[in-house]
Amino acid sequence: MTYTDARLNGYRETGGPFPTTFQDISTNTTVGRIGILEETDLTDSIRLFTSLAWAQVLDRDDPVVRGAVLDIFELSTDTAGTLDGWAEIMAGARYQLNEKGVFSVSGNVATEFDEYFTLGGRVGYSQTF
Repeated sequence: MTYTDARLNGYRETGGPFPTTFQDISTNTTVGRIGILEETDLTDSIRLFTSLAWAQVLDRDDPVVRGAVLDIFELSTDTAGTLDGWAEIMAGARYQLNEKGVFSVSGNVATEFDEYFTLGGRVGYSQTF
């Protein structure tokens, strides 16, 4: 389960050729995931992992974004998302560098089963203190 609460303070630029203003935005989204995770040790220090999951938007508050380039045009858009659920596949590896340090790399593919899919990747390092 993931809960995201995002807030953006309003923005106003009064100088330059295009003075701009945007109103405050506040939004939140709750996403639930269900799936499987498989991990296997390749060696004593390398662990491979893969997962397959379904993610579903359980609740969201879609704000209206309002802004303007002063004296030129105004913008108002409903940010209601059309993304309700998606499948995601991930695979990667963790390498135990030492007793407290781990290097990891992973990639993922997600799709809504329509016209597109997204690719993602992550490289990380974590240290226990």
